[in-house]
Amino acid sequence: MGDSFDDFLAIFTSSGRPPQRLNATIIRNSDEEPVGRISLAPEHQEPDLGIWIYNPHRFKGYGSEAVHLAVDYIFENFALDYIVAGIYAHDLPSMRLFARAGFRRWPELDEVEDDALVTERLLSWDSE
Repeated sequence: MGDSFDDFLAIFTSSGRPPQRLNATIIRNSDEEPVGRISLAPEHQEPDLGIWIYNPHRFKGYGSEAVHLAVDYIFENFALDYIVAGIYAHDLPSMRLFARAGFRRWPELDEVEDDALVTERLLSWDSE
């Protein structure tokens, strides 16, 4: 795949295919139970970090630890100056999680996401 985020993007740019996500499963160390997923996607050519903690495991600290580990890994292994996180306007727990991880609001990148069921404001946050 290459050694950098740019190498990752180049695979899809040269093929004409839309970029895909780098995905990881979040595993609880004590019993190897999957508790969620975390991913990095080149949304609009921006490195976009997303996290999903499965319902029974929410609000137990797994998300905070996973974001911290992912951010450290990304900055150590990819040539990136920043990471963005798109958070839906109603998702206050995610806003708190990313703020605690050192992200700040970046309103200039806010957008509206449309799908078949809902139109929703997507707020942008970036790593400091």
